[in-house]
Amino acid sequence: MRGLVVSAQWQPKEEYALTAEEEQSGRVKLANMVLRYPSLAVADRPDPVLSSEHDVLIRNMASGICGSDLYMVTSDDDGYMKLPAPFRVPVAIGHEYSGQVIEVGSAVTQVKPGDLVAVEAQVECGSCRACLRGLTAACEQLWDRGFTLDGGAATLSVAHERHCWPLTAVAERHGEHHAYDVGALIEPASVAYNGIVNRAGGFRPGDTVVVFGAGAIGLTAVGLASAMGAGRVLVVEPASSKRDLASTLGATETFDPTTGDVGDWFDSLGATGAIDMAIDATGAGSAVIPQIVPAIAAGGKIVSLGANMKPVEVDTIKLMFRAASVHFTLGHLGGGFPAVIAMHAAGQLDLTPMITSRFSLQDGVAAMDLAREGHHAKIIIHPHGIGHEGVIA
Repeated sequence: MRGLVVSAQWQPKEEYALTAEEEQSGRVKLANMVLRYPSLAVADRPDPVLSSEHDVLIRNMASGICGSDLYMVTSDDDGYMKLPAPFRVPVAIGHEYSGQVIEVGSAVTQVKPGDLVAVEAQVECGSCRACLRGLTAACEQLWDRGFTLDGGAATLSVAHERHCWPLTAVAERHGEHHAYDVGALIEPASVAYNGIVNRAGGFRPGDTVVVFGAGAIGLTAVGLASAMGAGRVLVVEPASSKRDLASTLGATETFDPTTGDVGDWFDSLGATGAIDMAIDATGAGSAVIPQIVPAIAAGGKIVSLGANMKPVEVDTIKLMFRAASVHFTLGHLGGGFPAVIAMHAAGQLDLTPMITSRFSLQDGVAAMDLAREGHHAKIIIHPHGIGHEGVIA
Protein backbone atom coordinates (compact mmCIF):
# COMPACT_ATOMS: atom_id res chain seq x y z
CA MET A 1 0.00 0.00 0.00
CA ARG A 2 0.98 3.67 -0.31
CA GLY A 3 1.02 6.07 2.60
CA LEU A 4 2.26 9.38 3.91
CA VAL A 5 5.20 8.02 5.86
CA VAL A 6 7.37 9.47 8.63
CA SER A 7 10.91 8.13 8.94
CA ALA A 8 13.68 9.08 11.38
CA GLN A 9 17.05 7.96 12.70
CA TRP A 10 17.14 5.88 15.90
CA GLN A 11 19.56 7.82 18.09
CA PRO A 12 18.67 7.87 21.82
CA LYS A 13 19.92 10.80 23.84
CA GLU A 14 22.64 9.96 26.35
CA GLU A 15 20.38 10.75 29.30
CA TYR A 16 17.56 8.52 28.04
CA ALA A 17 17.56 4.90 29.21
CA LEU A 18 15.83 2.67 26.67
CA THR A 19 13.76 -0.18 28.08
CA ALA A 20 13.99 -3.74 26.77
CA GLU A 21 10.42 -3.42 25.45
CA GLU A 22 11.31 -0.29 23.49
CA GLU A 23 14.32 -1.93 21.90
CA GLN A 24 12.41 -5.09 21.05
CA SER A 25 9.24 -3.47 19.66
CA GLY A 26 10.74 -0.30 18.19
CA ARG A 27 7.96 1.64 19.94
CA VAL A 28 9.61 4.38 21.97
CA LYS A 29 7.76 6.04 24.82
CA LEU A 30 9.15 9.50 24.06
CA ALA A 31 9.94 10.18 20.41
CA ASN A 32 11.66 13.46 21.27
CA MET A 33 14.28 11.54 23.27
CA VAL A 34 15.11 8.87 20.67
CA LEU A 35 14.18 9.77 17.08
CA ARG A 36 16.34 12.22 15.15
CA TYR A 37 16.09 13.95 11.78
CA PRO A 38 12.47 13.08 10.94
CA SER A 39 11.39 13.18 7.30
CA LEU A 40 8.11 12.82 5.44
CA ALA A 41 7.40 11.24 2.07
CA VAL A 42 4.75 9.36 0.15
CA ALA A 43 6.08 5.81 0.19
CA ASP A 44 5.19 2.13 0.16
CA ARG A 45 4.27 0.29 3.34
CA PRO A 46 3.46 -3.40 3.79
CA ASP A 47 -0.13 -4.26 2.91
CA PRO A 48 -2.15 -4.81 6.10
CA VAL A 49 -3.65 -8.25 6.67
CA LEU A 50 -6.28 -9.69 8.96
CA SER A 51 -4.35 -11.20 11.88
CA SER A 52 -7.37 -11.88 14.08
CA GLU A 53 -10.85 -13.26 13.52
CA HIS A 54 -12.13 -9.90 14.84
CA ASP A 55 -10.06 -7.76 12.43
CA VAL A 56 -11.49 -5.50 9.72
CA LEU A 57 -9.70 -4.43 6.54
CA ILE A 58 -10.53 -0.85 5.53
CA ARG A 59 -10.14 1.16 2.34
CA ASN A 60 -9.19 4.53 3.83
CA MET A 61 -11.11 7.43 2.29
CA ALA A 62 -10.55 10.58 4.38
CA SER A 63 -7.86 11.40 6.95
CA GLY A 64 -7.43 14.66 8.87
CA ILE A 65 -4.14 16.36 9.70
CA CYS A 66 -3.73 17.07 13.41
CA GLY A 67 -1.34 19.36 15.25
CA SER A 68 0.42 16.33 16.66
CA ASP A 69 1.22 15.24 13.09
CA LEU A 70 3.21 18.44 12.69
CA TYR A 71 5.29 17.60 15.78
CA MET A 72 6.22 14.31 14.09
CA VAL A 73 7.97 16.12 11.24
CA THR A 74 9.39 19.07 13.16
CA SER A 75 12.84 18.98 14.78
CA ASP A 76 14.34 20.78 17.75
CA ASP A 77 17.71 22.53 17.58
CA ASP A 78 19.49 19.19 17.90
CA GLY A 79 17.46 17.53 15.17
CA TYR A 80 15.22 15.45 17.46
CA MET A 81 11.55 14.98 16.68
CA LYS A 82 9.49 17.41 18.77
CA LEU A 83 6.74 14.88 19.56
CA PRO A 84 6.87 13.98 23.30
CA ALA A 85 4.79 10.82 22.84
CA PRO A 86 5.08 7.15 21.87
CA PHE A 87 6.13 6.59 18.27
CA ARG A 88 7.59 3.99 15.95
CA VAL A 89 9.25 4.54 12.56
CA PRO A 90 8.63 4.18 9.75
CA VAL A 91 4.88 4.69 10.03
CA ALA A 92 2.05 5.98 7.86
CA ILE A 93 0.47 8.86 9.78
CA GLY A 94 -3.22 9.67 10.21
CA HIS A 95 -5.21 9.08 13.39
CA GLU A 96 -8.40 10.91 12.37
CA TYR A 97 -9.93 8.90 9.57
CA SER A 98 -12.79 7.08 7.92
CA GLY A 99 -13.13 4.48 5.19
CA GLN A 100 -15.07 1.58 3.74
CA VAL A 101 -14.91 -1.98 5.00
CA ILE A 102 -13.62 -4.37 2.33
CA GLU A 103 -12.99 -7.57 4.31
CA VAL A 104 -13.81 -8.88 7.80
CA GLY A 105 -12.59 -11.68 10.02
CA SER A 106 -14.70 -14.77 10.62
CA ALA A 107 -15.95 -13.60 14.04
CA VAL A 108 -16.79 -9.99 13.15
CA THR A 109 -20.41 -9.04 13.87
CA GLN A 110 -20.38 -5.24 14.19
CA VAL A 111 -19.64 -4.34 10.54
CA LYS A 112 -19.72 -5.98 7.11
CA PRO A 113 -18.06 -5.40 3.73
CA GLY A 114 -19.33 -2.21 2.15
CA ASP A 115 -20.02 -0.42 5.43
CA LEU A 116 -18.70 3.11 5.91
CA VAL A 117 -16.86 3.46 9.22
CA ALA A 118 -15.04 5.95 11.43
CA VAL A 119 -11.98 4.32 12.96
CA GLU A 120 -10.69 4.79 16.50
CA ALA A 121 -6.94 5.21 16.38
CA GLN A 122 -6.08 4.26 19.95
CA VAL A 123 -5.60 0.56 20.67
CA GLU A 124 -5.92 -0.20 24.38
CA CYS A 125 -4.47 -3.31 26.01
CA GLY A 126 -7.60 -4.02 28.08
CA SER A 127 -5.69 -5.40 31.06
CA CYS A 128 -3.71 -2.57 32.70
CA ARG A 129 -5.02 -0.65 35.71
CA ALA A 130 -6.25 2.26 33.59
CA CYS A 131 -8.16 -0.02 31.21
CA LEU A 132 -9.70 -2.01 34.04
CA ARG A 133 -10.93 1.25 35.58
CA GLY A 134 -12.55 2.26 32.28
CA LEU A 135 -9.93 4.93 31.48
CA THR A 136 -8.84 3.26 28.27
CA ALA A 137 -7.39 6.44 26.72
CA ALA A 138 -4.83 6.40 29.55
CA CYS A 139 -3.85 2.77 28.81
CA GLU A 140 -0.35 2.03 30.04
CA GLN A 141 0.44 -0.04 26.93
CA LEU A 142 -1.40 2.08 24.37
CA TRP A 143 -0.66 1.69 20.68
CA ASP A 144 -1.92 4.27 18.23
CA ARG A 145 -2.72 4.22 14.52
CA GLY A 146 -0.74 7.01 12.92
CA PHE A 147 1.83 6.94 15.72
CA THR A 148 2.97 3.38 16.37
CA LEU A 149 0.75 1.59 13.83
CA ASP A 150 0.09 2.57 10.22
CA GLY A 151 -2.85 4.96 10.12
CA GLY A 152 -5.39 6.63 7.89
CA ALA A 153 -3.14 8.63 5.54
CA ALA A 154 -2.59 5.45 3.56
CA THR A 155 -4.61 3.50 1.06
CA LEU A 156 -5.48 0.67 3.49
CA SER A 157 -5.61 -0.06 7.21
CA VAL A 158 -6.67 -2.82 9.56
CA ALA A 159 -8.49 -2.45 12.88
CA HIS A 160 -10.29 -4.57 15.44
CA GLU A 161 -14.06 -4.41 14.98
CA ARG A 162 -14.46 -2.70 18.38
CA HIS A 163 -12.65 0.30 16.91
CA CYS A 164 -14.87 0.56 13.80
CA TRP A 165 -18.04 2.66 14.15
CA PRO A 166 -20.61 2.54 11.33
CA LEU A 167 -21.47 5.79 9.56
CA THR A 168 -24.55 4.23 7.95
CA ALA A 169 -27.06 6.62 9.52
CA VAL A 170 -24.93 9.65 8.57
CA ALA A 171 -24.71 8.45 4.97
CA GLU A 172 -28.45 7.84 4.82
CA ARG A 173 -29.11 11.41 5.94
CA HIS A 174 -26.32 13.29 4.16
CA GLY A 175 -24.82 11.02 1.50
CA GLU A 176 -21.68 8.90 1.29
CA HIS A 177 -19.14 11.66 0.63
CA HIS A 178 -20.42 13.76 3.52
CA ALA A 179 -20.28 10.71 5.77
CA TYR A 180 -16.58 10.19 5.00
CA ASP A 181 -15.92 13.83 5.92
CA VAL A 182 -17.84 13.42 9.17
CA GLY A 183 -15.92 10.24 9.91
CA ALA A 184 -12.59 12.04 9.66
CA LEU A 185 -13.77 14.58 12.25
CA ILE A 186 -15.09 12.13 14.84
CA GLU A 187 -11.71 11.59 16.51
CA PRO A 188 -10.98 15.24 17.40
CA ALA A 189 -14.63 15.77 18.32
CA SER A 190 -14.44 12.74 20.62
CA VAL A 191 -11.43 14.24 22.40
CA ALA A 192 -13.56 17.29 23.19
CA TYR A 193 -16.60 15.15 24.04
CA ASN A 194 -14.61 13.04 26.48
CA GLY A 195 -13.31 16.14 28.23
CA ILE A 196 -16.67 17.92 28.38
CA VAL A 197 -18.91 14.94 29.16
CA ASN A 198 -16.98 11.91 30.37
CA ARG A 199 -14.44 13.70 32.52
CA ALA A 200 -16.19 16.94 33.54
CA GLY A 201 -19.76 15.61 33.61
CA GLY A 202 -21.14 18.13 31.13
CA PHE A 203 -23.13 21.28 31.92
CA ARG A 204 -26.76 22.28 32.39
CA PRO A 205 -28.87 23.38 29.42
CA GLY A 206 -28.71 27.16 29.21
CA ASP A 207 -25.28 27.39 30.89
CA THR A 208 -22.54 29.73 29.71
CA VAL A 209 -19.56 28.00 28.10
CA VAL A 210 -16.36 29.72 26.97
CA VAL A 211 -13.85 28.12 24.62
CA PHE A 212 -10.31 29.47 24.42
CA GLY A 213 -8.73 28.61 21.08
CA ALA A 214 -10.59 27.83 17.85
CA GLY A 215 -8.24 25.29 16.40
CA ALA A 216 -9.62 21.89 15.46
CA ILE A 217 -10.27 20.69 19.02
CA GLY A 218 -11.65 24.05 20.10
CA LEU A 219 -14.00 24.22 17.14
CA THR A 220 -15.37 20.76 17.86
CA ALA A 221 -15.92 21.89 21.46
CA VAL A 222 -17.86 24.90 20.16
CA GLY A 223 -20.07 22.71 17.99
CA LEU A 224 -20.67 20.23 20.78
CA ALA A 225 -21.44 22.91 23.38
CA SER A 226 -24.01 24.49 21.07
CA ALA A 227 -25.59 21.14 20.15
CA MET A 228 -25.74 20.11 23.82
CA GLY A 229 -27.77 23.15 24.80
CA ALA A 230 -25.42 25.81 26.10
CA GLY A 231 -27.20 29.13 26.44
CA ARG A 232 -24.13 31.09 25.42
CA VAL A 233 -20.97 29.83 23.72
CA LEU A 234 -18.22 32.43 23.97
CA VAL A 235 -15.03 32.00 21.96
CA VAL A 236 -11.64 33.66 22.44
CA GLU A 237 -9.47 33.34 19.32
CA PRO A 238 -7.07 35.77 17.59
CA ALA A 239 -7.53 34.50 13.99
CA SER A 240 -10.54 36.09 12.27
CA SER A 241 -11.09 33.12 9.93
CA LYS A 242 -11.32 30.76 12.90
CA ARG A 243 -13.64 33.11 14.76
CA ASP A 244 -15.89 33.04 11.69
CA LEU A 245 -15.86 29.24 11.72
CA ALA A 246 -16.68 29.28 15.42
CA SER A 247 -19.72 31.44 14.70
CA THR A 248 -20.80 29.04 11.95
CA LEU A 249 -20.57 26.15 14.43
CA GLY A 250 -22.65 27.88 17.09
CA ALA A 251 -20.61 30.49 18.94
CA THR A 252 -22.87 33.28 20.17
CA GLU A 253 -20.07 35.84 20.66
CA THR A 254 -16.38 35.82 19.72
CA PHE A 255 -13.44 37.95 20.80
CA ASP A 256 -9.98 38.72 19.45
CA PRO A 257 -7.66 38.79 22.51
CA THR A 258 -5.10 40.89 20.64
CA THR A 259 -7.54 43.82 20.60
CA GLY A 260 -8.26 44.11 24.31
CA ASP A 261 -8.51 42.47 27.70
CA VAL A 262 -10.48 39.22 27.93
CA GLY A 263 -11.64 40.08 31.46
CA ASP A 264 -13.08 43.39 30.24
CA TRP A 265 -14.90 41.51 27.47
CA PHE A 266 -16.38 39.10 30.01
CA ASP A 267 -17.48 42.11 32.09
CA SER A 268 -19.20 43.68 29.09
CA LEU A 269 -21.17 40.48 28.56
CA GLY A 270 -22.06 40.04 32.22
CA ALA A 271 -20.07 36.81 32.15
CA THR A 272 -17.61 37.50 34.96
CA GLY A 273 -18.42 35.07 37.74
CA ALA A 274 -20.99 33.41 35.49
CA ILE A 275 -18.96 31.04 33.31
CA ASP A 276 -20.18 27.55 34.03
CA MET A 277 -17.65 25.73 31.88
CA ALA A 278 -14.35 27.09 30.54
CA ILE A 279 -12.57 25.00 27.93
CA ASP A 280 -8.89 25.60 27.26
CA ALA A 281 -8.03 24.25 23.81
CA THR A 282 -4.93 26.39 23.30
CA GLY A 283 -2.00 24.58 24.88
CA ALA A 284 -1.11 27.99 26.30
CA GLY A 285 -2.50 27.42 29.77
CA SER A 286 -0.08 29.84 31.43
CA ALA A 287 -1.81 32.69 29.61
CA VAL A 288 -5.35 31.30 29.61
CA ILE A 289 -5.89 29.94 33.14
CA PRO A 290 -5.35 33.35 34.82
CA GLN A 291 -8.12 34.70 32.56
CA ILE A 292 -10.48 31.87 33.45
CA VAL A 293 -10.11 31.77 37.24
CA PRO A 294 -11.62 35.22 38.03
CA ALA A 295 -14.57 34.58 35.69
CA ILE A 296 -15.57 31.07 36.74
CA ALA A 297 -19.01 30.62 38.27
CA ALA A 298 -19.70 28.96 41.60
CA GLY A 299 -19.51 25.26 40.87
CA GLY A 300 -17.95 26.01 37.50
CA LYS A 301 -15.73 23.58 35.62
CA ILE A 302 -12.46 24.05 33.78
CA VAL A 303 -11.70 21.53 31.04
CA SER A 304 -8.12 21.32 29.79
CA LEU A 305 -7.98 19.97 26.24
CA GLY A 306 -4.80 21.68 25.03
CA ALA A 307 -1.42 20.01 25.56
CA ASN A 308 0.63 22.35 27.74
CA MET A 309 4.33 21.60 27.26
CA LYS A 310 5.30 23.66 30.30
CA PRO A 311 3.93 23.73 33.87
CA VAL A 312 0.93 26.00 34.45
CA GLU A 313 0.53 28.01 37.65
CA VAL A 314 -2.99 27.94 39.11
CA ASP A 315 -4.39 30.09 41.94
CA THR A 316 -6.12 27.17 43.65
CA ILE A 317 -7.49 29.14 46.59
CA LYS A 318 -9.76 31.15 44.29
CA LEU A 319 -11.05 27.98 42.69
CA MET A 320 -11.57 26.46 46.13
CA PHE A 321 -13.76 29.35 47.26
CA ARG A 322 -15.81 29.05 44.05
CA ALA A 323 -16.21 25.27 44.57
CA ALA A 324 -14.82 24.95 41.04
CA SER A 325 -13.14 21.91 39.51
CA VAL A 326 -10.48 21.23 36.89
CA HIS A 327 -10.65 18.26 34.51
CA PHE A 328 -8.16 16.74 32.08
CA THR A 329 -8.55 14.29 29.25
CA LEU A 330 -6.29 12.51 26.81
CA GLY A 331 -7.35 11.00 23.53
CA HIS A 332 -10.71 9.83 22.26
CA LEU A 333 -11.34 6.40 23.78
CA GLY A 334 -14.19 6.34 26.25
CA GLY A 335 -17.48 6.72 24.40
CA GLY A 336 -17.15 9.80 22.23
CA PHE A 337 -17.36 8.08 18.83
CA PRO A 338 -20.90 6.68 19.00
CA ALA A 339 -22.28 9.83 20.62
CA VAL A 340 -20.76 12.26 18.09
CA ILE A 341 -21.79 10.06 15.17
CA ALA A 342 -25.35 9.89 16.52
CA MET A 343 -25.53 13.69 16.82
CA HIS A 344 -24.50 14.06 13.18
CA ALA A 345 -26.96 11.38 12.07
CA ALA A 346 -29.77 13.18 13.91
CA GLY A 347 -28.95 16.51 12.29
CA GLN A 348 -28.10 18.08 15.66
CA LEU A 349 -24.45 18.66 14.77
CA ASP A 350 -22.45 19.27 11.60
CA LEU A 351 -18.74 19.85 12.01
CA THR A 352 -17.86 19.63 8.31
CA PRO A 353 -17.55 23.45 7.87
CA MET A 354 -14.24 22.96 9.70
CA ILE A 355 -12.78 21.35 6.57
CA THR A 356 -10.95 24.16 4.80
CA SER A 357 -8.72 22.29 2.33
CA ARG A 358 -8.35 18.88 0.69
CA PHE A 359 -5.40 17.03 -0.81
CA SER A 360 -4.78 13.73 -2.54
CA LEU A 361 -2.35 11.31 -0.89
CA GLN A 362 0.24 12.07 -3.57
CA ASP A 363 0.18 15.71 -2.46
CA GLY A 364 0.32 14.82 1.24
CA VAL A 365 3.66 16.53 1.86
CA ALA A 366 2.23 19.78 0.45
CA ALA A 367 -0.79 19.32 2.73
CA MET A 368 1.50 19.15 5.76
CA ASP A 369 3.38 22.24 4.60
CA LEU A 370 0.09 24.12 4.38
CA ALA A 371 -0.95 22.88 7.82
CA ARG A 372 2.29 24.29 9.26
CA GLU A 373 1.13 27.79 8.33
CA GLY A 374 -1.60 27.50 10.98
CA HIS A 375 -4.40 29.21 9.04
CA HIS A 376 -6.54 26.16 8.32
CA ALA A 377 -8.92 24.54 10.78
CA LYS A 378 -8.86 21.05 9.27
CA ILE A 379 -7.06 19.77 6.21
CA ILE A 380 -8.20 16.43 4.82
CA ILE A 381 -6.11 13.93 2.84
CA HIS A 382 -8.01 11.61 0.50
CA PRO A 383 -5.91 8.47 0.03
CA HIS A 384 -7.84 7.44 -3.08
CA GLY A 385 -7.94 10.83 -4.73
CA ILE A 386 -10.29 13.79 -5.14
CA GLY A 387 -12.63 14.29 -8.04
CA HIS A 388 -14.33 17.38 -9.42
CA GLU A 389 -14.98 20.17 -6.89
CA GLY A 390 -13.60 18.23 -3.98
CA VAL A 391 -15.75 15.16 -4.37
CA ILE A 392 -13.99 11.93 -3.40
CA ALA A 393 -13.12 9.97 -6.51
